[in-house]
Amino acid sequence: DYRSRALVPIYPYFLALRALPGLEYWRYVYGRWQYVPWVKSNIKIELQNIAFGAFSRGDLSGAASIYAQLLEFYPTDAYSLVNLGVIEEKFNNPARAKIYYEKAIESNPSYADAYYNLAVLFWQQKNWPETIKYLKKLLSINPADPRALHYLPIAENRGRS
Repeated sequence: DYRSRALVPIYPYFLALRALPGLEYWRYVYGRWQYVPWVKSNIKIELQNIAFGAFSRGDLSGAASIYAQLLEFYPTDAYSLVNLGVIEEKFNNPARAKIYYEKAIESNPSYADAYYNLAVLFWQQKNWPETIKYLKKLLSINPADPRALHYLPIAENRGRS
């Protein structure tokens, strides 16, 4: 029955939790039981948490590796794409960061952080027209976004100078 089939992947799932950083068990669980609703969502959440933990510890390469592998399972995951962009910025690769942010917007046009991060990227380059453009797009998604409300007038003022 379905309930039994839904419980079967729990053992390899917990084994995968223990087996990190290798993702062989995650791939196995995902590939074998992706029809079980909790498997897909839980793997995504666990790997995002693990990647964020690596990022928080300063292990940028480890975090990038996990986010990239997350994209194997979820190719349009805007959260992972944006975080890869942030890592690329920290590695001083703004062109690659921009590509990740744009991919995040392409996969989820309402993901506000991608617009904000693009605005910040252009702010650092003192490209005021692009900064303004992305802050305005962010406000079109979330008119109350405090970041955009704060920085848009500053960028507009600097753009006039």
